[in-house]
Amino acid sequence: MNRKYIKYFYLLTLFFLFDCGVKSDPLPPEEFPPPSIVSIKYSIEGDKVKLEWDSPTEEKFKSSTLSHYNLFKASYSKESFCDKCPINYKKIAEVQSDLNYYFETLHKDRYYFYKITVVAENGLESESSETIKFDY
Repeated sequence: MNRKYIKYFYLLTLFFLFDCGVKSDPLPPEEFPPPSIVSIKYSIEGDKVKLEWDSPTEEKFKSSTLSHYNLFKASYSKESFCDKCPINYKKIAEVQSDLNYYFETLHKDRYYFYKITVVAENGLESESSETIKFDY
């Protein structure tokens, strides 16, 4: 008789393991951040730097379209720069999506660091681009 109860116990256990039960609410489609910029260049023209980058193509976006670019900069005087310290970036501009360049005035005897992110219309932001580093 014990074997009969054990058999029913296993059957009931299997039933509860694979029971349909109550499902959770459906999830919205997963949204992906935009691709990051892979090519960024700079040129110095007089006392200005011109940053240029290649825009990611719309085919690379999986869930949204390009909204704008965020530009980040860190700048240190040559005397106070610490090579092993973390670099503290500040957002300096939002560049509209149909542009792929930015100009900024430079000051002498400083180190400059720039990086860019892509922002999609859904608000998601890409990973940072490579960092551009130079002194002036």
